[in-house]
Amino acid sequence: MANRLSASFLESRATPEKKQWLRNHVFGGIPMTITTGGTVGAGKTKLLENLGAWGFEVHENSYRIFKGKIKEWQRRAKEDPQIDYFIDAVGIDRAHAFSDHEGGFISGRMAHALDDPQIVSQIDSSIDHELVMELAKSLEPHTRKDVRPYLRDRLHPPAIHMKVLLKCDEDEAGRRIFDREAILKRVGANKEDFDSVEQAIGKVRERNLHDRESFQERYGTDIHDPAKFTHVIDTTRNSNAQTLLQLLQLIRLHRLSLFT
Repeated sequence: MANRLSASFLESRATPEKKQWLRNHVFGGIPMTITTGGTVGAGKTKLLENLGAWGFEVHENSYRIFKGKIKEWQRRAKEDPQIDYFIDAVGIDRAHAFSDHEGGFISGRMAHALDDPQIVSQIDSSIDHELVMELAKSLEPHTRKDVRPYLRDRLHPPAIHMKVLLKCDEDEAGRRIFDREAILKRVGANKEDFDSVEQAIGKVRERNLHDRESFQERYGTDIHDPAKFTHVIDTTRNSNAQTLLQLLQLIRLHRLSLFT
């Protein structure tokens, strides 16, 4: 049976043959660099996991690039802003690498702005390039092996072909996070402990506000402004497979509009 891009196809087992077909169907041999960002609970992490499972190159531009506990790196970043700038510098490096090879996806709150000359210049002037390789020693192995030596040189804007904002109703996002943490709690793997759905919803609103204010202060940009993205996907009523399907369909259409 011939392959066809659909939710059922994406819910099936990702065999090597299907992965190759999907990459060719979506990218058409073009090394596109695509960024995804968005609001809390919109499904950014799960989307990146699903893209990776289907054989696409992915990079999460967050504290997860480092070895050790995320909260520890968050604490250190409050004391040393170089850490946040380094994360974004690594994201710029990955975007260049994706465009130079087979393309890929970068997920992160600031990922869409990593081609902005003014922001790239700010990142470049804010990091001590002598310390870059020292910080690189703390990267997770899969990220460290991919960081190229020229990260020590001056940064310049990469080519980003498509910028996707994922958004979700905050009440729905709170319900998702409450349910997820409740499941993880059963095996002692939860990151947060909520007493109610309402508490989780309140946390979502608090984090969305904090994220917007934080990046507005650092870079002078609103990370949730749809005008800064090429496409917007509302995941409120989507399953994970539906969000992945919608994204891949948009990429294929966008690629055809750009390169045909």
